Amino acid sequence: MHGFRSLGLLELNGTIKDLRRWQDLVPRAIKLRQELHPEQTALLSDSTDRATSAMVSLLSVPLPSLPPSDKPITPLDAFANLLAHKLQYMQGEKDMVILAHEIIAKPLSGPEEVHTSSLIAFGTEEHSAMALTVGLPVALAALEVLDGKVNVRGVVGPGDATIREPVLTGLEAAGLGMVDTMKSNETSIEASLFSRQ
Repeated sequence: MHGFRSLGLLELNGTIKDLRRWQDLVPRAIKLRQELHPEQTALLSDSTDRATSAMVSLLSVPLPSLPPSDKPITPLDAFANLLAHKLQYMQGEKDMVILAHEIIAKPLSGPEEVHTSSLIAFGTEEHSAMALTVGLPVALAALEVLDGKVNVRGVVGPGDATIREPVLTGLEAAGLGMVDTMKSNETSIEASLFSRQ
């Protein structure tokens, strides 16, 4: 991200007019960034070099249609249009979401316990895994609010059981439940790490 910011591609405070070729996006974005932020000298770094290499790949054919030349566009909006075209799923491609949590508990007596909770979700023909794992919890929580089952108001995290429990139950019913495991370790994780040194 730092590299794309250095190239001016994340700029929202100014616009580019009359973009006639995608290959002109980076030079125009850099020029705009220098005009808007003259106090920030563009330092070339490894991340900028990597971003430049990425742009060479992104600017290979096929390219999307250019934004209308009569409408100014922010570099970020133009960059987003390019990314949306170049990074879209091809026919038959699907995404995958992996969530994994590991908690190590050290009881006062007895062996160390390693608790894991994980989820692997695959996209389908109808929905991406990202859409399922982000959209379903929001939809389930919204249904609880609409049904008047949530008594808290405002921005509330998952700590509130009136939201958390129905969402987890709904996700489980949709096949998106977490798989929880626990194993006891006679040798602590820390001890095993130090023994490798």
